[in-house]
Amino acid sequence: MADLPGHTTEFQNVTMRNLLSNSRVLKLATLCLLLSSATAIAQRDIEFHNDIVPLFTRFGCNAGACHGAAVGRGDFKLSLFGSDPDSDYDSVVRHLRGRRINIATPEESLLLLKPTEQVA
Repeated sequence: MADLPGHTTEFQNVTMRNLLSNSRVLKLATLCLLLSSATAIAQRDIEFHNDIVPLFTRFGCNAGACHGAAVGRGDFKLSLFGSDPDSDYDSVVRHLRGRRINIATPEESLLLLKPTEQVA
């Protein structure tokens, strides 16, 4: 049967699922939105507890297999599933003298560069 306009084929569905499951792409897009356009979101303040921690959970960053492990991963530790957001905030903003976040040039933040494998 010929494909009808507005209908997707199984190949298109599988391709879309593969694209959406690529966590690196999702992480990059999410972090770019969070870090690079502070003026666009000036109408509403971003709150670490309510906005950032859920992203860590959504992308598995604070799961036991990643930075939520008992010893963390790669010298970066988050609480398991965001159970201690104050500690997570300190890990992101203050640990290593705050070098994970670059306020002046957000695109150079380790929080963005590491998950996108732009630095080792």
